[in-house]
Parts: sequence; structure tokens; C-alpha cells
Amino acid sequence: MAFAEFNSRLGLNMIHVPYKGGPEAILSVVRGETCCIMNQVQTALPQFKAGKVRLLGVTTVKPVAAVRDVPTIASSGLPGTQGFDSSIWFAVFAPRGTDPTIVNKLNAAIRTVMEQPELRAKFESQGNTVRTETPSQFKQTVHANRLKWAEIAKTANISLD
Repeated sequence: MAFAEFNSRLGLNMIHVPYKGGPEAILSVVRGETCCIMNQVQTALPQFKAGKVRLLGVTTVKPVAAVRDVPTIASSGLPGTQGFDSSIWFAVFAPRGTDPTIVNKLNAAIRTVMEQPELRAKFESQGNTVRTETPSQFKQTVHANRLKWAEIAKTANISLD
């Protein structure tokens, strides 16, 4: 989906090559079978550190701590890349109708853990960026992401198989 957005913004027509996952995709670049991919920093980091791939840019708004010298795509200066942000996030969901007191208590506990300096440093060293939100902020994040990716899928003519 990130590549679909990138293609759309820059007027490109790069062909999507489906892989079972990120590790297979990064190996295709290492072997010279694929010119470029968009993949999670966590997946590309070992090959990058080994000097087997070059990171051209990160898709996040801010630089990623583990590869701080790699610029963001949004800062590249290429026409159409201003504001480019394609972040992958992980979250904890509860069933619809869960008592808000329980949701807030769970959120507070998760935030306490995720904000521990040692844990944050471990995540960041692996190419992750720790971001915590309140339940209401997260609801807005999910809503905004659904709208964004639905529009990108429609523009790129992407459908579920």
C-alpha cells in the first residue's frame, strides 16, 4: 500500500511483486531480483548493517532512531513527497462494548510499560518507534488510517483477492 501511494504521488507505474513477507522481499533485493522495495526498518536492518542493501528513505514523518542518517521520503524534495507518511503500527484492541474503565486501565498499564526507558531503547534499536495514545486519540488514528488507505486502494485500483 505504501508503494501504491508512492507511485500515485510521483506518477510512477512500478509493478507490485507479491512476496509472502518482508524477509522474502528484502532477499530479492539482496539477490538483485528486485530493484527496490518498501519494507519495515526492522526487516531491512540486518541487511543494511551488513552492507547488503542501501536505505534510500524512511516512510515515516520523522527519522527512525535505528537509522537516523536515513532521510524521510517527505524530506527528499521530490515533487509529491511532501507530507508522505506511511507508518505501520501495532496496537491492542478490546471487544466492542468493553467497559471504558477497563479500557482506560489497560491503556494506562500499557503506556506505563511502553514508556520505560529500557524498553523504549530496545524497541528503537530494532527500528521501531514507540508511540502511545489515549483511547480517544487511538480511535481517531484508526479512523484516519481507514479513510486514507481506502482512498489509496481506490485510486490504485487495489482489491482483495
